[in-house]
Amino acid sequence: GHHHTYQRTCPLAWGRCQEGPMPADQQQRAPIYVIIGHGGKEISLNLQIPPPPTLVKSAIYWGYARMVATPDVLRMDIISDLDGSLQDSFTLKSRLAPSST
Repeated sequence: GHHHTYQRTCPLAWGRCQEGPMPADQQQRAPIYVIIGHGGKEISLNLQIPPPPTLVKSAIYWGYARMVATPDVLRMDIISDLDGSLQDSFTLKSRLAPSST
């Protein structure tokens, strides 16, 4: 299905958040799932209350995603359509990227 909201999970594996200190190389421990459905039409109001513990960010507003990708890094900024303000941001680093240490 699809959903007209913005949602982002924690790094998620086996149905649980893979939390804790990041490794020295700053690589993610598990996939992060993102729903970017707040770009048009009617916003979905049927969010789960309370939200599941795996959901880091959930928002009911119109907006868009701005992505910057290099061979080593993907940065995603979530922008509000109302005033252009930054609502969420995260960066993912490739496992193949050279270590900065």
